[in-house]
Amino acid sequence: MELMKDPEVLNPDECRGVCVFAEQRRGTLSGAAMELAGAGRRLADALGDDLHAALLGHGVGDLAEELRHYGIDRIHVADDPVLTDFLDESYSAALCRVVRDVKPSILLGAATNLGRSLLPNVAVRLGAGLTAGCTGLAIDDEPRGNPARFWGNDLRRRRHGE
Repeated sequence: MELMKDPEVLNPDECRGVCVFAEQRRGTLSGAAMELAGAGRRLADALGDDLHAALLGHGVGDLAEELRHYGIDRIHVADDPVLTDFLDESYSAALCRVVRDVKPSILLGAATNLGRSLLPNVAVRLGAGLTAGCTGLAIDDEPRGNPARFWGNDLRRRRHGE
């Protein structure tokens, strides 16, 4: 797998949909991935967009079918031997490649140890904003602040505890 270097920044005007990072370990989806699929489905439905999942690893193709049971519309699998074990550089390159192909307005990832390491790297590589420790998200019709900092014009407001 070729590692990405200095990728182009995403254009928020070209971004649509919601993408969930479907974290797995040793061929088993994490509970967080399943929870995020539900949250992602609600956001995608509110936006009238598709829900995508990014699944990274080696020999993880069978997990794609399992993800379909959680309401994912499109599953993007990056299957490569270099992704057998988590390494920031290889996982960041692979997830950036998926995000650049899918161009979601929103990327959801869990605040697991892996997610806390991976997602800031991905945000920096893509020139995107990052909201860490968010316990709830909702979509409304009134923009607040600079929504482009949250990967597109669709994420309007972050709500805590709702």
